[in-house]
Amino acid sequence: KRLMLEPGSNELLTYLTRHNERRDWVTVPYERGLQALLAGEVDAISAYSSTEPFYLQQKGIPYRVFRPRTVGFDFYGDNLFTSERELITRQDRVYAFQQASLKGWRYAMDNPEEMINLIMEQYPSGAGRDQLAFEARETRALMQPDLVEPGYMQQERWLQIAKTYLEAGMLQVL
Repeated sequence: KRLMLEPGSNELLTYLTRHNERRDWVTVPYERGLQALLAGEVDAISAYSSTEPFYLQQKGIPYRVFRPRTVGFDFYGDNLFTSERELITRQDRVYAFQQASLKGWRYAMDNPEEMINLIMEQYPSGAGRDQLAFEARETRALMQPDLVEPGYMQQERWLQIAKTYLEAGMLQVL
């Protein structure tokens, strides 16, 4: 199979490696994404569950999503990072930014319609209301804010992520 994976798709590679011992796929550079899939140039692509499925649904095209989470690969998604220097020299700013980000995510999860209106009015991207509502629902499903506080992290989960990458040969112990 021909796979078009975005840079940084290591979670998908570990998933594929563990569940397909033959490794009978070829990865190709990520170009044209969904258009390449629809044109038959590739057999599968990496995609955001909050984006590409919307387009496929709108066009009435059947699809199948393979989610590493369904087999226990529950990696953290987007994270905030800073430098050690920034943390030492501007701890107050780092903390304020972290708190503002978390407050923003909580508010967005609690007020999706308001956020959709704000995006459409102040940050028009061409995405329609239906697309933004789909993205909000999918993001909420990924974050599960009713079960997990935004920003909550567990050391055990990071250790499991590291173990998964070690077993896949994608991480080395120094």
